[in-house]
Amino acid sequence: MATSQNTPLQTYTVYINGTGKGRYDSAALTLFVISHAYTPGVSVGNTASYALTFSNRTLPLLQVTITIVSISSSNVTFTADIYEDGIFANSTQTWTDVATGKMGEPIIPFFLAPTNLTPGSPVYLDPALAALRITSEKDELTLGAIRKQVIFENSNSISTGQVIWDRTTGVMTSLDATITANSTSITIHYRLVSTDAWTSLKAGILTNQTPQSTLVEFKASVEGGTAPYSYQWTFGDGTSSTTANPSHQYTRNGQYTVSLDITDSLGNRAVTSRIVTLGQSTTPQKTPSTSTGTTSFASWIRSNSSWVSAAFVGLWGSVLLVAFAMVLHTRSRHMPSHTEHSPPSH
Repeated sequence: MATSQNTPLQTYTVYINGTGKGRYDSAALTLFVISHAYTPGVSVGNTASYALTFSNRTLPLLQVTITIVSISSSNVTFTADIYEDGIFANSTQTWTDVATGKMGEPIIPFFLAPTNLTPGSPVYLDPALAALRITSEKDELTLGAIRKQVIFENSNSISTGQVIWDRTTGVMTSLDATITANSTSITIHYRLVSTDAWTSLKAGILTNQTPQSTLVEFKASVEGGTAPYSYQWTFGDGTSSTTANPSHQYTRNGQYTVSLDITDSLGNRAVTSRIVTLGQSTTPQKTPSTSTGTTSFASWIRSNSSWVSAAFVGLWGSVLLVAFAMVLHTRSRHMPSHTEHSPPSH
């Protein structure tokens, strides 16, 4: 089956009927005639970390770190490490298809689009997602680099939303959606906080700790980029440093999130973080989430059941549903799938 330059760009359903030896059978195929290939712009090993926040403060703060595992045509398999309020909650492996927009498991809606979309292009080819078309594009400083971004935005009487993707890689950089029902509204924000999809600069944090001591020696690990580098450390206790390999004296035991922001001579940035524990075992571990916040979340769902039922309609309602599903997903099971125990990048 072939198309010509005059074939209208749309979705076709082809029905195949066959008979033989007194039997009849049929099948239906969905064909997409498109102006360009719908292919991924990411590579195996690329990572992207997202922060998910809700306007309702009783809902938890989530962070998801996605790592691309394999790519086959338009199908991308990835792992997702989910953190709730800074504590590891779950890890799972699933897939998404950048051509159709379908996803094996609800993690982050629309987090990956095909490469090289332009205004007017449908983001995905599945008819169920026909409403998603690129409405505009712009150049924007994104995680240390000027990137061409493509944007979809839409609003109606009960909802409004916007999704922004990096045009070259198809990585989603932000998603905002607000749903209003029964005079109550909730807004969700997805933000890309780190990725290596468009820079070769990578940062790491090495530590040297003495048991029962509050003195920690830090060392910056840098890969790629163009020297010289600048360093910005924050130690999680309100102090900071701009040296490459600082030593820091903490005043008390506890857990501290240490962040490192490295910038190379071309302006590329890499940001990473790790948790330092003082006064306990210094072996970093992923800790299952506790029940903190579960009661308030469940209570909120029960007390707003009529709102939830009314809001889960349309495109942005489905986005909100995926966000809620991920909250429940973090608490439904604990599936550690990695031997490495580094916390997510910020």
